[in-house]
Amino acid sequence: MQQQLTIARAIGDRASEGKALGNLGAAYLYQGNYGAATDYLQQWLTIARAIGDRASEGKALGNLGLAYLYQGNYGAATDYLQQWLTIARAIGDRASEGAALGNLGLAYLDQGNYGAATDYSQQQLTIARAIGDRASEGKALGNLGLAYNSLGDYPRAIEYLQQHLDIARAIGDRASEGKALGNLGLAYLNQGNYGAATDYLQQWLTIARAIGDRASEGKALGNLGLAYLDQGNYGAATDYLQQWLTIARAIGDRASEGKALGNLGLAYNSLGDYPRAIEYYQQSLEIKRAIGDRRGEATAWFNLGLVQETIGQPLEAVQRFQQARVLYSSMALDAQVQDCDQALNRLATPPTGKRSAQRRGWLGRLVGWLLRVMHGLWGRMRRGSGE
Repeated sequence: MQQQLTIARAIGDRASEGKALGNLGAAYLYQGNYGAATDYLQQWLTIARAIGDRASEGKALGNLGLAYLYQGNYGAATDYLQQWLTIARAIGDRASEGAALGNLGLAYLDQGNYGAATDYSQQQLTIARAIGDRASEGKALGNLGLAYNSLGDYPRAIEYLQQHLDIARAIGDRASEGKALGNLGLAYLNQGNYGAATDYLQQWLTIARAIGDRASEGKALGNLGLAYLDQGNYGAATDYLQQWLTIARAIGDRASEGKALGNLGLAYNSLGDYPRAIEYYQQSLEIKRAIGDRRGEATAWFNLGLVQETIGQPLEAVQRFQQARVLYSSMALDAQVQDCDQALNRLATPPTGKRSAQRRGWLGRLVGWLLRVMHGLWGRMRRGSGE
């Protein structure tokens, strides 16, 4: 791709230069290097606008939307995706219109706005069926399945995901077949049906290995790790998660590396090995900050807070919960903000029973520190709202 870019620039082919930049941006996006991805995609967007290539302009906007979505910058993500949708409709590109609607659905799904998510995915499904695009029809059904899974309506989620799987098999799309199997596995996992969950996830793993899709192989291993973690089989969980970590590092997938480290932290936390849990959470945090994954960063701060609360480090725990709260608040993730508030309130509440004497000494310092932090935060928020 770099060679393609060099040649395009040498011969002055602006259209090819833009496409090469877009391909590089997509490659870095796939690897989780969001900074490099946005840089290349922004260059593609600039060229597309300069030469009046509306179709490429829309695609560049769409990929930028995904880059910001993966970073947890939902405002920028929906703005770019909405611009792509507007262009697709203006030039009559029904396929791109459907894709833009689908990605907007995913953006709202990540924010917990399930009504908007299902609405956009349903529009994507309608367009895909109207133009006879079976692959996009499958993706839309899969996105609807994800939305209903998040809503806790597992029977409906499984129904949509099964339709996605049927289409993927009918058109011979092995990669999509694997993803549909993986999402079915997660739906059954959430339902508490561990036998079905591990069976579907194992099928995904088999397909990923058969087609040489290392990224999906890693994710399948990671989800199998979570399935065994939920069942209390920590040995199997850490083994699968470690395999995911190894693959993520081998292919340079920083986003997956951060997630694998975070899940290993969960596993060791469940085992009661708190120093090791903190070590993995800290490594996960560093990666998520480096790649600009704000939601992932907030999750890492929150998990660190939980561990430090457990091991009797309340002041440190409050700091971690507060850092998580600021990030969640900036992304308007109200449910997660509420989780942070509950944790902070829990730490500020005088303990009862056996632990009362142990905690009485630091409680006054904790409440005072918390009030100072909150006062400073409110001051920053007031100043920030005027900008």
